[in-house]
Amino acid sequence: MNSTENPPESESESNNTKNKQHLAKPQGVIAPQVAPTELQPEESNNSWYESVKSCLVSWGITPWRILEGLGIAAAIAYAIITFCQWQDLRHNFAIDERAWIKAKVLWPVQMTDDRIPVQVINVGKSVVDTTIMNADIEVVDRASPPSFDRSGWHSVSIFETLFPSDGDVVTVARYHRTEGGEFQLSDSEIKALTKGDSYAAVWGQINYRDQFGEHWTKFCEWKAFTDNMTQFTAASCTEYNSVGDGKPPDK
Repeated sequence: MNSTENPPESESESNNTKNKQHLAKPQGVIAPQVAPTELQPEESNNSWYESVKSCLVSWGITPWRILEGLGIAAAIAYAIITFCQWQDLRHNFAIDERAWIKAKVLWPVQMTDDRIPVQVINVGKSVVDTTIMNADIEVVDRASPPSFDRSGWHSVSIFETLFPSDGDVVTVARYHRTEGGEFQLSDSEIKALTKGDSYAAVWGQINYRDQFGEHWTKFCEWKAFTDNMTQFTAASCTEYNSVGDGKPPDK
């Protein structure tokens, strides 16, 4: 019997067959990956930025110049603030350490003379090297304020050096305004004071100088020499009291 026998497959052919079968095996579908694109600024914003930039550059303004200007402005502001603080410290120091001249009228029990003593004292902390007081006495109708008129004759007192807490007592007299000479109290004035129809006022101004400069003190005190319940127009006397620095006021 004749038989046909297929020749055995070679090893290479067997391997090729397996590879083909392997390649023919279905695979999962792989989605294509697309690289994300970078976000681009809107064209309008970019155009605005470029426009401003070109405008600033045309004026010679660069970021460095802007920072330089801000630095200069900050330095100027700091210098101004420091100067103001120094001014406040200096002012507070002067107020605490300067001289202060105070006047106090030493009223008698009864007003029978045209002379009244006034005590002047340095209640501050600095030495006063020049002190001049201009003062006057007035007998004023109870319905009128003092005149505060320093024209003509009046009392003038000059003090020597006043150290802190030092003081002196001077006499203020009443003078005739035009012809001079002391203006003695008349009997009618004494009677008006006793009845309450008049009151007495002592007022004046003290100019003085210490290490911080020139200063002035205006003072006014009034007194009624009656036991009667009477109203007096003397509010302006109280309001006259004040202090200040520099050139003294004319009135």
